[in-house]
Amino acid sequence: MKETHEILSRPFEKELIKNRPGPGGKPLQYVSGAEYIKRLNEAFKLDWSFDIIEFRILEHEVMVLGEITIGSIKKKAFGGSSISMHQSKGTPISIADDLKSAATDALKKCSSMLGIGLHLYTDPPEDPPQSNTHQPNQPRSKLTDRQANAIHAIARNSGMNREQLLEAIRIRYKKETVDHLSKSEASDFIAYLK
Repeated sequence: MKETHEILSRPFEKELIKNRPGPGGKPLQYVSGAEYIKRLNEAFKLDWSFDIIEFRILEHEVMVLGEITIGSIKKKAFGGSSISMHQSKGTPISIADDLKSAATDALKKCSSMLGIGLHLYTDPPEDPPQSNTHQPNQPRSKLTDRQANAIHAIARNSGMNREQLLEAIRIRYKKETVDHLSKSEASDFIAYLK
């Protein structure tokens, strides 16, 4: 049991930790959902499960209640994700993808109750990574809805699926979603996609 506790509480390697702006612009640290799954597999030798107990689709976001089960231990937590919208139609692009993002968020929160990634909540975040085009004096304000819609529309019209879009954002800006881009990064990304 001591070995399992050490695996769960072991901090993630620095190169896996990313930064993004949180509420009020406060920097938040995070690690991809795949790394949490690897850690759970390492600790419990694939003998664990994750279930969606409930989900809700609201006007602008989706919410998921997830539960991790390991033997007789159960941990529940909510996760959420903004709904990605078509720019021209004003309709959701893929509620299924938004629900998957919310489920990953719930999985990470359940995992934190087991000790995985707790250091991300207590260690001060490093300076967020900067894109190649960001200038020091530019404000790092959140992208606009119009920019987000433009990014999704341009990507869709060029045949890029959601995973390809997110991968391009990860590689270019070290961010996980379109919503994590700053206004200047979004402008740069729109020009890049065109």
